[in-house]
Parts: sequence; structure tokens; C-alpha cells
Amino acid sequence: MHVLRVLGAALLGLVGGFVLGIVVSEAIAISALMMFGGIEELRVLRFLPGVLAFVGFIGAPLLVMRTRKADAHRVSGETPGR
Repeated sequence: MHVLRVLGAALLGLVGGFVLGIVVSEAIAISALMMFGGIEELRVLRFLPGVLAFVGFIGAPLLVMRTRKADAHRVSGETPGR
């Protein structure tokens, strides 16, 4: 069950990071277009959805595993890190 939770978090992080990357890159592009009149200098924005998808794919399972470990310590009465 723990493996499925981690895999689900990885998939959700991948999709969520990609969607967030699209939203953020479009918001930056629209803002730059309104302020400067062009976005030729911001060609790096096309990589933002892929980068945020990768961060979500790695970060979400780590967060799930960390909260799972903290819950186990709370149940056993131990303090984390000792």
C-alpha cells in the first residue's frame, strides 16, 4: 500500500508540476508582453513545464515518504531525528 501511495504521489506530482509550469510560463509571457512589448528574450520559458514536472515527480514522493515517517514517529512516541 505504501508503494502505491508513493507511485500515486509521483504521478500526481508529474501532472501537477506540468500544469503549474504551463500556467506560470504563460503568466510570465503575458506579463512580459504587456510590459515590454515582446518576449523574444524569454525563450527559456518553454522549458519551465518540463522542469517543474521533473521537480514534482521527484519532490512529491519525497514529501509523502517524509510525512509517513513523521507519522510513524508520532505514533511510537519517538522524536524525529533521534
